[in-house]
Amino acid sequence: MVVLALPSKIKFDLRDSHLGDWDFLRELYKEALYDSIVEQFGEWEDSRLDEFFTHAIKRGADFTIITSGGKDIGAMEIVDDEEFIQVEEILLLPAYQNKGIGSKIIKDVIAVAERKEKPVTLYVLKESRAKDFYEKHGFAYKSNTPTHYFMIWDPRAH
Repeated sequence: MVVLALPSKIKFDLRDSHLGDWDFLRELYKEALYDSIVEQFGEWEDSRLDEFFTHAIKRGADFTIITSGGKDIGAMEIVDDEEFIQVEEILLLPAYQNKGIGSKIIKDVIAVAERKEKPVTLYVLKESRAKDFYEKHGFAYKSNTPTHYFMIWDPRAH
């Protein structure tokens, strides 16, 4: 009889990002989203990634870097607005996905939302496995754009 061991939970820390992190963030986006982007759009275009980061810089994106064992392994951007909490991004390098890190982060975001009695909102690519992840954590589909699903976790529904 073969017993499958569940992946061990990885300890991680968070730190504020700085300008020196942009190269890491750019590579993280490519590694974390490559398959979903190719599945949805048919190809990967570095120029679109450049446009994304130009827009992120202009809007004042405030990323938090996720680290483990002194290594940068992911990033997130969570915006606590007056009426809701917006999950802009939670991205992990592929080797650190499915290890409980994303679940811990989203559970912490939901706990804050419960205390503040605010909904949590996000957009997820239609071809991304992340939709299932967020549904597992109680997010509901609300609407869509041509490329994304809009999802919400509402404390009044739980």
